[in-house]
Amino acid sequence: MTGDIRKLTHAVPFAPFTVHLADGGHLRVPTIDHVAIAPSGGRVIVYQDDDSYQVLSGLLISRLSVDQPSSVQSALSTFTKLNFSNGLHFSIQASTR
Repeated sequence: MTGDIRKLTHAVPFAPFTVHLADGGHLRVPTIDHVAIAPSGGRVIVYQDDDSYQVLSGLLISRLSVDQPSSVQSALSTFTKLNFSNGLHFSIQASTR
C-alpha cells in the first residue's frame, strides 16, 4: 500500500487523498507536504496542520481514496496563465489524456 501512496505523491497535479486504516480510522492528506514515506516503504507519516503527526505501519493501511476535484479545480489544474513583470503573458494548457 505504501507504493500506492508513493504513486499518489508523485501524481501531477497532486490530488488530495485519504488513508483508511484497518481499525476503521482515516487520515486525510490535503497536500504533498502532509505525508512522508520511509525509504524502505515500511512506514508512512501523516502530518496535520498543527504539526502533530501519526506514524503508520504500511500493514495497517487498508485502502486509499482519492478526492475528486471539483470542475473548477480541474479546469484550473489544466490551464495555467503566467504573467511576468515586463507585461508578457503566457498560457499553458496541459493535456488531460
